Amino acid sequence: MHKKQDGIAHMMAILVVVVVSVVGLAGWQVLKKQKSISQTPLVPESQKLSLGEGYSKGLEESGESAESSDLNTIDLEAALNEQGDSSESVDDASLEVYIIDRRGWSYKNMNKFMVVTEAGKRYEPLDLVMETSNIDVSKCNVTDKYIPDDEPSVPVTATLKSSAKQRVESYDGLHAYKFSCTSKKGKALEAVLTFIIADMTAEKCRDVSYTESAVSVSSLSSLKNGIVGTWSGCVSTPWVPKYYITMEFRADGSYSAKSDEVMDGTEANALYYGLEADHEGKKYRLTSFQDSKGSGEIDLIFDFVFTKNTDQLSSIKLMGNKLSFTMYHGGYGPLTFQLER
Repeated sequence: MHKKQDGIAHMMAILVVVVVSVVGLAGWQVLKKQKSISQTPLVPESQKLSLGEGYSKGLEESGESAESSDLNTIDLEAALNEQGDSSESVDDASLEVYIIDRRGWSYKNMNKFMVVTEAGKRYEPLDLVMETSNIDVSKCNVTDKYIPDDEPSVPVTATLKSSAKQRVESYDGLHAYKFSCTSKKGKALEAVLTFIIADMTAEKCRDVSYTESAVSVSSLSSLKNGIVGTWSGCVSTPWVPKYYITMEFRADGSYSAKSDEVMDGTEANALYYGLEADHEGKKYRLTSFQDSKGSGEIDLIFDFVFTKNTDQLSSIKLMGNKLSFTMYHGGYGPLTFQLER
């Protein structure tokens, strides 16, 4: 019984040896077949990275040279093209521009703002500041496109020096300072700083003089008839410089008032309040006449769904080809009109 079991065990051992030998031979043939394929290096020798002497020694023992195996080389050029060289592609250059006014106030992170000049002056001294990183400031291009507030408003462009900080005299009107720079790695950067220098003085009405004369009407009816027509002149308010308007009073009780003047970058509104556009709701009424002066009401329209506000007219004086009156908007005013035709 024991001899029979020993014989069976001996036969099983022989079978295992045969199976292992066959599998090993097949694997060796596959490996040998793969190694017989000729490989052409993808990159020059100077760009090959060795995977180590241990790997090369193993190839030599198997009869294969390190030169012929594609596993022994890495294509550096292809790898860099796929992944990118972060040290070369990242350009952290930056450009920030702002001004500092005469009071030392810094206008950072602002654009399209207003700076009011010192009383009586037509210009404002400002410090123009450039904060940069990885930029040669001396090679930047700096220009000032200036549109004067006075007529004629013809744009003028001047080239300034380029420096981290410089003093400029910005005159009354609109300024657009443009900064064009190139980083040390060739990246183009640009910034534009736009603001208005406001001297808060009259433009068209600056040298206009107005002298009242004797009243030429003696009744409410004669005032109603005499006021009809087109008038031009200046309006004074407590809030803005005196500005120029054209106003028409019609016989049917309607009116039109327009201003085409732009002062300190702001379009003037003929009656200061309401819409300038013509509207059927724009009406005026003369209601009384006393001491050679009339009084009445005028309707202002604030939108095209007919939001109306009725303001008061007083001290209406008709003096031949001259007309003056005062308007109050609720408790706000006075707005003084001095017109001629």
